[in-house]
Amino acid sequence: GNTSGIVTATVSSDTASNLNTNLSNASASDSLSLTVTNSATDAADLVALNGKTNQTIDVTAVASTINGDASELIDIYVTNNAQYNGLGNETVTVDNTSSASDVNSIAGATSGAVTATITTGAVTSTLGAIGNVD
Repeated sequence: GNTSGIVTATVSSDTASNLNTNLSNASASDSLSLTVTNSATDAADLVALNGKTNQTIDVTAVASTINGDASELIDIYVTNNAQYNGLGNETVTVDNTSSASDVNSIAGATSGAVTATITTGAVTSTLGAIGNVD
């Protein structure tokens, strides 16, 4: 970029993908106010956006679906949940085969349906690890 200092700005609302593209030089120390506008988004885009600001990201418009690998979804729903405003009511699709424990953690963070393929395991331990599903 053209500065080595901290950038403070309110960025025009856009899709998570476009925000990532347009903020290619932003860093986690920047104080950027970000609002994601697409109703469905990829978790990888949200994880990347979190690395571009030290502010909470507004994702209230993401009301239909978030998809991604379990590690990305755990990053936004569990590890860095406080960095996002508006999560918790959307449908989630886990793109990779995941452990019952990971799927349970994701399911516990949203009231929306979670679609996932769970790794093969003993039935008793697999069912025991899933307490956040209906």
